[in-house]
This record gives sequence, C-alpha cells and structure tokens, in this order.
Amino acid sequence: GILEMFSHENITDMLYGHDPHFKFLLSRSVYKSVLRYLANRHGKKAVVQPLAPNRFRLIMDNNGRATLYWEETVDSLEPSARPESYILYMAAGDNDYNNGTVVNRRNMSVYLDADKIYRFKVAAVNKGGQSMPSEELACVWHPGGRQLLVVNGFHRLAGPSVKYNAAGQPTGFDLMDDPGVSYGKTACWLNQLPFLAGNDFNYTTEHVRAMASMKKYSVVSCSSECIGRGDIVLSKYRLVDLILGNERNDGYSLKRYPSLPERIRTELRYFNGGLIVSGSYVGSDNKSAADSTFLADVLYADFQKQYRDRSDSAQIVTGMGVDFDVYRALNDEHYASTSSDVLSPVGPAFAAMLYADGSPAAIACKERRSFVMGFPFECIRTDEQRGLCMRSLLKFLLE
Repeated sequence: GILEMFSHENITDMLYGHDPHFKFLLSRSVYKSVLRYLANRHGKKAVVQPLAPNRFRLIMDNNGRATLYWEETVDSLEPSARPESYILYMAAGDNDYNNGTVVNRRNMSVYLDADKIYRFKVAAVNKGGQSMPSEELACVWHPGGRQLLVVNGFHRLAGPSVKYNAAGQPTGFDLMDDPGVSYGKTACWLNQLPFLAGNDFNYTTEHVRAMASMKKYSVVSCSSECIGRGDIVLSKYRLVDLILGNERNDGYSLKRYPSLPERIRTELRYFNGGLIVSGSYVGSDNKSAADSTFLADVLYADFQKQYRDRSDSAQIVTGMGVDFDVYRALNDEHYASTSSDVLSPVGPAFAAMLYADGSPAAIACKERRSFVMGFPFECIRTDEQRGLCMRSLLKFLLE
C-alpha cells in the first residue's frame, strides 16, 4: 500500500517532511496502526515495542570494574510499550559488537582489560520487540590513572535551515546556512553525493580513543542527559570533555536542542577541574546577555562571528603545535561542521588555534584550565590527528 502524507509543493508540509523527529513519530504511528490491525485480526493483544533507553552513563572504580546505568524512556501515549528487559551490547578493542547480554534491571557491571577501549550501547525489549539502540558510550581503564569524563551533548536531529519572507512565512530551505542533521547516513539531495553522513551518536568513542593514546588516564563517558540530575558527580573527575557537535536550538525544528541548557551551565560553574568544550555553535547558539555572561565567566570566550568557508584550503586548523584537517564540507563519511564559530578571548585567555584565514578557532585559559573550540573535536579527520591534538590539550590543561 501507499500512504499519501505530504504535498511536495507545500512548504509547511515539507518542514515536517524533512524533520527527522517528525519522521520517527509518523513512522511509529503507522507501525502502531498496522500492529493493532493485525493483532485484532488474530485475536491477540497488541504490545508496542519500547523506546530507546535514556540517561546512559558509565562509572568505573579503580580496579577496572565498569558499571553501566540507564533509565526507561516512557511512551506517554502507549502503556504497553514498557520494557520487560534490556540488552547490553559490548565491543572490546577493535572487535565489533557482541550479540548482547540480556539483563532484567537498569544496570550491569563488567571487568575491563587494561588500556583496551570498550564501547557499549543498550536497547529495551518487550513482547512487542526491541527498541532502537541508545547512544554509544566508550571507556578505557589505565591502572593507577586519574579519571577523565567525556560527556556526549550532541543529540540533535534536524531538517535544513528554513528561509522566511518579510512577513515571517516560510518560503524554502537554506542548505548553505544549515543542511540539517539526519539520523546516521541518509540519501542525499545533492547531485555529487549519493549519501550524506549524519549523527551516528558514537562520538564518545573518538574522544576516548584520542585520550587513550596518551596512555596515562582512565576515561569514562556519559550522556549529557545525566548532568545536573544527580546521575554523575563531576567533582570526581580531573577533566570534563563536553561534546556539543552540531547541537543547536535552531528555532524551526519540532524538538529543541539547546547546546548549553541551564542544568549543564550550573554544573560547569562549580566544576574546578580541566574543561574541554567543542562544537559548531558553542558561541552562536548562546548570544543573549545571560549566555554571554556564562561564556565569559566560565569559558573565558566571547562569540565573534560564524566561519563558513567550505573550500579545501579552509579545512586546515592550526594550533597547539599541530596542523590538522577538519570535515567542513558535506560528505558521506562523517558529519561536517559546515558552520563553525569564531571566538575571541576574555580576560587571561588567548587564541590557541586559528582557522585558515587567521581568525580564532579555539580559546584557552591556563588559569581556569579551560579550552573551548568553535568546531567539533570529532570533526578532525583522522585518529592520528585527533590523538596529537588531544595529547596537546591534556598536557596544557593537566600538567
């Protein structure tokens, strides 16, 4: 059968049609309708598959015992979608994920081998099926090493930026302003690309791998959903690395994704350890008076402008003794920072990295032990370049 849902000539319809969150809601609605029809035909009770778990976090002791915790995501429209159990998937070293371990609670502990990177994801299960997987967490245990925390704050899914006329009515899409963020790789509307990379929800692994290359620290990770809710105590960690990716409250998506919500700001204000923050919109998404105060007081940075040069020469960033390439143009390998922030230093801070045109790409403050990038760290193209950059950052912030 065919479901006619949109008019391609109606811009309002297309605002929904290109929104990944709406696509999921629509698909789940269709799935529920078909499920109920078939269950009724066969005299069965319809049980809807659960939603993916949230507030995923990983805590490690000094002996290499890692405990993973997560919470149920309640479907307020569907009482039958409650999880009955969970499946925790694990990948060790360069191996792929195993077939998973079924657990009947919202936590599980595993023992780690020293200096080996582990990856985890979890899914909820009931008689209706299995949910989509959670975001991916990663960790590494270095015996005797102080613990660092990587926080994934990049959950955004969005359609392209919307153009408006003088009356405030939508008139089309502006791919040059913001092409949007799909869930993983998706078919592309550009003639030169068959597919377009999106949000793979696995960027803690790239950060943990870069930190592990120093062979000095233990590293754990969590979702930013856990921060400010009592799930994670930041003071336990010598450094926090906050991943913001392309997180942005764009103003046109059905779901809002503020890059620095107040509960995270509150935690960072009182955190005295080393701090790394990286993202495409860390400044441009925070331009109110209160936002500017937070950026200046906590991150020692101020927003100047956006950097949108996507030419090959513009992909070079220089600083901290290294030069590296950044994904800036749309591609099918890794999501791109098509619009990065130019930041300026405040007080004792200084510009520690530069874009190809000489404008500041990152701001460092030795007194605060903070380092803020106007582009996502994970958009550095290779593991080797990310490792070189991260080792320089950790030496600057922690030694």
